[in-house]
Amino acid sequence: MIGTRVFVWRKGAVVAASTGNWRKAQVRSIQSREDWTLWSSLLSAETDGAQLKRELQDIVLSRDGTVPLDSACPYFREAKLGPAGAALTFPGTIVATDGAVKEDGRMGAAYVSLDACAMPPRSFVVLGPPSAMRAELSGIDQAVTDAPLDQDVTILTDSLSSMQKLEAMQRHDFPEWIHNHPERVLLESIVTRINTRARARVHTRFVKIPAHKAHPLNEAADAAASLAALGGDAESVALSHSDSSAVRFYLQGRLTEWGTDVRRYLVQVAAQQYQVQLSKMMTQQETQRDADGGLTDERAKRKSVSHTARWMLRQDQGREYLGAAMAVMRNGAQQRRLMQTIAGLFPCRALLFKWGKSTSPQCPLCGGETETVAHIQCRCPMLKDARIAAHHAIAARIFDFIRVHSVGRWQIHVETPVSSLRAVDVPLDLYDQWNRMIDDLEEIDPDADMTDSNSQQVLARLRPDAWAISWGKRQVLLLEFTRAHDWRQDWFHSTDELKTQRYSQLQIRMQDALPSGWTVETVPLTLGIRGSMHVPTWLKILDRLGICTKVSKDDFLPALTRQVLEELDKMYGVRSEALRKLQDRQHADRN
Repeated sequence: MIGTRVFVWRKGAVVAASTGNWRKAQVRSIQSREDWTLWSSLLSAETDGAQLKRELQDIVLSRDGTVPLDSACPYFREAKLGPAGAALTFPGTIVATDGAVKEDGRMGAAYVSLDACAMPPRSFVVLGPPSAMRAELSGIDQAVTDAPLDQDVTILTDSLSSMQKLEAMQRHDFPEWIHNHPERVLLESIVTRINTRARARVHTRFVKIPAHKAHPLNEAADAAASLAALGGDAESVALSHSDSSAVRFYLQGRLTEWGTDVRRYLVQVAAQQYQVQLSKMMTQQETQRDADGGLTDERAKRKSVSHTARWMLRQDQGREYLGAAMAVMRNGAQQRRLMQTIAGLFPCRALLFKWGKSTSPQCPLCGGETETVAHIQCRCPMLKDARIAAHHAIAARIFDFIRVHSVGRWQIHVETPVSSLRAVDVPLDLYDQWNRMIDDLEEIDPDADMTDSNSQQVLARLRPDAWAISWGKRQVLLLEFTRAHDWRQDWFHSTDELKTQRYSQLQIRMQDALPSGWTVETVPLTLGIRGSMHVPTWLKILDRLGICTKVSKDDFLPALTRQVLEELDKMYGVRSEALRKLQDRQHADRN
């Protein structure tokens, strides 16, 4: 009655943090955790509300807190008050350059001009041996090359070492270390272009600016260089410099230098060839064994294929997702533990006892079974809570993905017992059918044996990991996730059969209680602790749920594999902490 809403910042919007200094361009940004509404009196809203709303809409922050990169925007003046703000007032073209080097060796460079009309922004891939200096100098070289010859240019860079190397090129006593520098040809290329500009009577300035301090040009160049290094939205591919001694290759139809891309391609080719050779060897070995009734010890030793190689060569088990997940692992210890687990060499008590490094193969936590990888990950009662947490974390990712990508087609109900199915939101035309089915399941036969695992009372307490219900298709799917040990050849077949058998009676009774036209089915979702999965089965299930195959293969299954490997390592971490606490208690008891 007395006011009106002028503007609303929605939840999740990028807004300025409560701390920071706009004058020095030291601004942090955060995502708002709730809606924020600006109210105004009715009188003020009539006179100033529209103008205020337009001004508030013009305020746009990036995730690093930078102000908009637009000199026409009134808020861009704040950038001139921050670090290197004076550099934005030089005459001529002002351009920021930057380079990026990723952990896998991919490189990119870019430059961004204050006047995009005079000098449009450009980003490109930098090839050759991974080097931060090469990436930075490539960006500078391209900026000097593209700068107009009829006006001055000011180059903003956060690479002090690049400026020092270029300054050293001015010395009359040309230092030997510059002559032998790996980027000497690139340095000479920049110097030649600067001298060309000098002969045209225009100036080339270099200004050092701080990195990652919310400078708009530098942040824009950094983002573009990082994107180019990843191979996305890059305008062109640059060979970084014209070194005649560089070795070049044709890779996928384009000229390139020796570097990460070539090395990765050769590794993939070698792996494929090795896989073909091992497959042939395994086939010959099995054929020879069938023909001779067995192999002699010498022939078996010469032709044997290790258990690890056989495990890695299993077809349709998601090994491509496993390799991609291992390639991006930053934690070397985590990668080592995974490799030990795959090779069957994780130092559990059973293996340490076999090597003579332990006095007993039994699990030190539960004192029961022999401590193997399967015992740690799947059976140890002392690690039950951690194992349940790992199961729930992976299951949550699966069901959240299905729920998001099957909106309107399937209802997903997680951890819902049969006795709670009455609370499911049912369409009115199916309400009677659904509730009669539940009544039939809950009805207890007074003459039935209550110890029978298939009795109505026991069935009513069953709780699959999730229910997927399609009212339109009249289908009910019992989704049951299992995190299984994946060492045996038939690991997923046996696990799926066990889960299907467990819910077989419930499935049959639900099918009998529902009218014709309904189908009830148990769908096991099985993953191996080492990141194994039967890809055709998973794709078939996801396709049945209406999820695009490309999304499943490119996004979901790789992410799911990474989650499985994370939970594998967390289990090892929980075991290590439990062993440490056990040792502390034993030490305290002795004292």
